[in-house]
Amino acid sequence: MTGILMPQSWTGLGNLTIFNLSGREISLARVLDFFESAPHLHDIRLHYSVPHHSDAPLERKVSLPNLKKLKTIAHPANSVLLNHLSVPSGAEVVLEFTFCGAIFPIPAHIPTTLDNLHNLSHITTINLCFGQEQRAMQLHGPSGGLYVFGSWICGDACPPTGTARLLRFLNRFDTSRCRQLGIAQCCFDPDPSIPVEKWATYRFLLLMGDLHTLTLTESTNDPFILTLNPDNNAEKIVLCPNLEEITIYVYRPDWFSIDELLGMTEERASRGAKLSAITIVSTCALTPTMEVFRLREHVSRVEYKFDNAPPAWDTLPTHTQFESNS
Repeated sequence: MTGILMPQSWTGLGNLTIFNLSGREISLARVLDFFESAPHLHDIRLHYSVPHHSDAPLERKVSLPNLKKLKTIAHPANSVLLNHLSVPSGAEVVLEFTFCGAIFPIPAHIPTTLDNLHNLSHITTINLCFGQEQRAMQLHGPSGGLYVFGSWICGDACPPTGTARLLRFLNRFDTSRCRQLGIAQCCFDPDPSIPVEKWATYRFLLLMGDLHTLTLTESTNDPFILTLNPDNNAEKIVLCPNLEEITIYVYRPDWFSIDELLGMTEERASRGAKLSAITIVSTCALTPTMEVFRLREHVSRVEYKFDNAPPAWDTLPTHTQFESNS
């Protein structure tokens, strides 16, 4: 249904499995009434149809036992619908937020709580992208996935504020089983007077005891490398003790130095958390090759390449790519 009024009553729709509503906003209470009357729904798409505020009681929760995919597009950013849904294990949730100039300014807050996303109980892969072309987040595991596309991730302030905001958002989920973490185009202000991103990064990594692979793409002044150094974190402990592989794509010496990476690998090795592999991919011929291979003292395998092609899993899809892939 595109641009048309919704019926006041939901009768005769008990066997409906796919529902697509676009261009007509209706009250959240009526949406929930509809979901309750159509328990077989497995594919729901609401484009510019979800209101910004809920007119349903806070305690109202609706179960969608057969849901496989839920996609909402809204402006400004909101996740009010998810506060009333119990999403089953294995479902995929796609949230896309768009903005139209100054009419819908980027909000100063992140979307509201997503406590009902039980399908995110076992996150194994996290991909974050802060770039101008695609600001996105992807959480995925055997029990489901959450995909978020929208400018709310970076916010309207300096990058540290938006990045710390996103990390605090991720801390709401159980990331203890995450094995792969990918971060693309993450920029931080090196000003030491802004401590918020350091603490947010530390707390984020502290929970990731099973992290095995870290992939960084075009990340400047990268706090993840510094925070992984036990001497640089508040508690002087080894974060992500099972981390074995680090890959850095599009490395540039003016973004962060090999010495910082070397200090991290040396300190971790001295505490029994030796890395098995580091791969550095750079388009800059001036990278000090001998410094790179000094990492061999504390890392089992070191690779240095002149290339610029990140792996497919590290590049988050745009919403159109996601649609075509699914």
